[in-house]
Amino acid sequence: MDAGKGWFSTGSMLARMNFASALTQNQRFRLTEMAAARCTPESLLAWTLESIKIAPISGDVEAELANYLVATGPWTASNQQLQAKVPGSST
Repeated sequence: MDAGKGWFSTGSMLARMNFASALTQNQRFRLTEMAAARCTPESLLAWTLESIKIAPISGDVEAELANYLVATGPWTASNQQLQAKVPGSST
């Protein structure tokens, strides 16, 4: 893979962002269904981090992600809350 100037061009970056957005929207309800079995914010976060196979993150970053899950009120694991929080939507 060439990580030169072409990787950072406006068109390339926009194409990658659009691709990621399409993937997220297409998987929104599937992710919600899979996440529904996780009843606590902690179990949901652990499952999400394991599912996306990212490099290890710091405790501070993990704490911020955990705060995001409960930022709008108590965790209920309702379908509406899962659909809003799992894909990272602002709705």
